[in-house]
Amino acid sequence: MNMDATVTLPPTTNYDYKRQWNLKTIWELSEDLEIAQIEVTELWDTRYSRAWCWQQNDEEINNLFFLHHLNRVMHADLNYPIVLSEENYILDGVHRLMRAKYLGLKSISFVRFTKDPTPDINTQ
Repeated sequence: MNMDATVTLPPTTNYDYKRQWNLKTIWELSEDLEIAQIEVTELWDTRYSRAWCWQQNDEEINNLFFLHHLNRVMHADLNYPIVLSEENYILDGVHRLMRAKYLGLKSISFVRFTKDPTPDINTQ
């Protein structure tokens, strides 16, 4: 995993501004959250069947880009829970959700923040 990776959420219902975190921060802050199960369709049908989650900044979309993410989906470790924001946005785990959907799984493990952590990257 890329330890320099970032997580970015656009403005949402609860937050009218873009927020960004270091992925390592999200992992650390979610470490002690309770693991539960969520129906794959609950995440897929409400947002992720239509959302584009792959492209960062000015990344070029080409066949190498596609193969990179295909490989990540096919090797996603479902032993780790998806990390959800308080509004059910995926902070970490889109590749795991895609793999669960591909495999036809009914549910997947997750943790959820009851209140999203304060962003640790300034987007202003």
